Amino acid sequence: MLIKRGVLADHIVGIMVKRSIEMIIGILGILKAGAAYLPIDPDYPEERKQYMLADSGAKILLATEERQIKPFHLHLAPAPATSLAYIIYTSGTTAYPGSDDRAWALVNLCCWHNRYFQVTARDIAAQYAGIGFDASVWEIFPYLIAGVPLHIADEEIKPDIARLAGYFEKNNITICFLPTPMCERFMALKQEKENSSLRILLTGGINLTCFIKKVPFV
Repeated sequence: MLIKRGVLADHIVGIMVKRSIEMIIGILGILKAGAAYLPIDPDYPEERKQYMLADSGAKILLATEERQIKPFHLHLAPAPATSLAYIIYTSGTTAYPGSDDRAWALVNLCCWHNRYFQVTARDIAAQYAGIGFDASVWEIFPYLIAGVPLHIADEEIKPDIARLAGYFEKNNITICFLPTPMCERFMALKQEKENSSLRILLTGGINLTCFIKKVPFV
């Protein structure tokens, strides 16, 4: 569909959907068409959506039917860099600046991750971060490449650390990423109630208060 609509290599394609199977399908479709994906959280302010689409030079936008967005100006010039895999705007509510990564760098990340953490098809991973957060790249591609089932945690349980821990146990999640504040809360909870499913807990971002002597984590 994307190719029939004129999407070519080096083009930027926006994708504005909730975290879902459809999100994964859309991202893979964009990459298979040779383009780079631009993730846009549907809940972003309208002004931010408009800026990201215009600044990136997006050629087309994938969105669910219930989501509407005002028409935006399509840049006629091709994207300035080749072999891009994605462009993500990560700077708070202003959306400045954009970060991008090339396909070879993404492949390197996946290969290193799966080798270092000994990821196999016996693992089960959870996807927690929002689509507009660069950690989502780390949560998705290494596991798809390794044939690992990927569970997309429901939005309603994400803020509730006890329910999240129960979700991990129920679904036998063995590896996941949590942002720093949630990781700290999870580790504190883990000291009170042992989690038996996780073997790897990844985190990153702001300073982390580490309970390393009591709760091993990566």
